[in-house]
Amino acid sequence: MDKRDSTQPSCAQYPWLKGLLFIGFISGLSLALRWQALEFLFHPWQRGAGYDFFHYYATLEALKSALANIYDPSLMYPFSSYLSAGMWQICDNHPLPFYLLYLPFSQWPFKEAYLAHNLWQYLSYLAALLLLSLNFLRPYSPRGAWITWGVLGLASLGWGPLLDSLWLGQVSGLYLLALSLVLVGAYRRQDAYCGLGLALAILLKLYPLFLALWLVVHKRYRALGWTAGSLLLLSMAAALQWGGERFLQYVHYLLWQQPYQTVISNQSLMALLNNLLIGCPPALIKFLNLLLLGGGGYLLWRRSQRSAKEITELKGAEEGLAWGVDFSRWLVLSLILSPLSWGHHHLILIIPFLIFLAQTWLKGTALSFKSGEAWLWGALWIIDGESFHNPSTRGLIIWLFSYKFILVLLLLLEARLWPLQWSDLKDKLLGKE
Repeated sequence: MDKRDSTQPSCAQYPWLKGLLFIGFISGLSLALRWQALEFLFHPWQRGAGYDFFHYYATLEALKSALANIYDPSLMYPFSSYLSAGMWQICDNHPLPFYLLYLPFSQWPFKEAYLAHNLWQYLSYLAALLLLSLNFLRPYSPRGAWITWGVLGLASLGWGPLLDSLWLGQVSGLYLLALSLVLVGAYRRQDAYCGLGLALAILLKLYPLFLALWLVVHKRYRALGWTAGSLLLLSMAAALQWGGERFLQYVHYLLWQQPYQTVISNQSLMALLNNLLIGCPPALIKFLNLLLLGGGGYLLWRRSQRSAKEITELKGAEEGLAWGVDFSRWLVLSLILSPLSWGHHHLILIIPFLIFLAQTWLKGTALSFKSGEAWLWGALWIIDGESFHNPSTRGLIIWLFSYKFILVLLLLLEARLWPLQWSDLKDKLLGKE
């Protein structure tokens, strides 16, 4: 045996080593391109930090003040403007039980509540990373999984989606944790965790309702029962707290007032269609959205039915990897077909990224600097995000966002590469070269 092979680390022995270098490089490049983020760390209020968190905070204040309709802009705009001393006018769009999560924060002044909320979100993000790393990376390298978790937890502070989430005061960390519970709970047959995770995800962003179809395909009916039961109990609690008529107000808002916002940073396909179909009634745009969701759901349903059969041929860690691949397809398509897909939403793409990373470990290879697929993920972390781009790169970012470039490439990656890797998984299990 070659002495060098037995004494020096190699990609085959430690496939995570080169991956850490790649992650560190793209994270450093990302932060270098948005050095304004450092100003945010020291002067958040001058940068207008907490705009999205103010939506939740102000809406809860309106509920405490018994405002007649929190989904009516004509009432919420003057209320929120007064509350923010003229800084912001908002009208939030979350279902009523969502605001139960924010009752503790309403006890504090806005700035302290915003900082506490960001800490909660970042810790939730770390918990989600840990859950994913232990379930999908540790089987191939326990040491590599722990080290990768630590590096990702720090390095992603330079990524556009996480920086956006923290600056805005968004719920992305908790959202990632909820979706991670759905995936791991379904794979481990832990129906309560899976169902509770989906219920939480629906309250946070609504469009994970789409994932209920994924659970049906894989016959996780008990998990769906936990989801329905959790949403029902939370809805009853919210109705007792603030009145049941607010649910009717919310439905009216969704059907007749919720816009498909067309600003550049909304990467949803629906924003693009809304731009192309100027003058069409909003109800028609929403009907087209339902058709696209139905068509996309049908295609994914058929693909997941095949995946469910293939999963039965796999055991152990490879079975978990197969679950992750199938789940990730649904995540990517839901991001594209959701009416709203902001940069901070894309933090949940850490799930398919980690599954992709686990696949390289399974093969005993490394996340290579020469890999086009790796650089596609790198482009997402480097370019995505709307809050901290410097003037020299702003034009490029606007072009990429306006043409939905990154998400379309990711969708093509899902469709082209991942189904082909099932044969790799089976050959690995059967000991074939």
